[in-house]
Amino acid sequence: MKRIKHVTLVAAATLVGGLALAGPAPAAQARPVAAQPARHAGTCFNPLHVYESVNYRGAWKKFCSSDRYLSNNKWPHSNKKINDSISSVKNVDGCVWRVYRNYAYRGQYMTFYQHKSAGDLRNTDIGNDTISSLKKYC
Repeated sequence: MKRIKHVTLVAAATLVGGLALAGPAPAAQARPVAAQPARHAGTCFNPLHVYESVNYRGAWKKFCSSDRYLSNNKWPHSNKKINDSISSVKNVDGCVWRVYRNYAYRGQYMTFYQHKSAGDLRNTDIGNDTISSLKKYC
């Protein structure tokens, strides 16, 4: 009878503990980190908005993560590639973004700190219609 109770208690503890038994041993756990906001499918945190025309006009696209090759992206409702056709940029939230003249985060770049923007890239060091990659730093 004692053996049956022991097996029943172990099985009940497994059900109550849920996934805790599948995790790493307590000694192997990493130090606690700051609480992160709940991430839901389709949610974009700290995006960068890029625009086809100056003054945030024309087609626009929201980037949620770094992109090494903007030639893989097209403007919404168009078949035109985003690569080398960005004229204004807006950093909407908290991360730092860098836009690069060349693919793979190479060449001249321009940094956008949180809540910074450039409504007209024609008068900047990177220039208008030259961006080929962008990188997010959080």
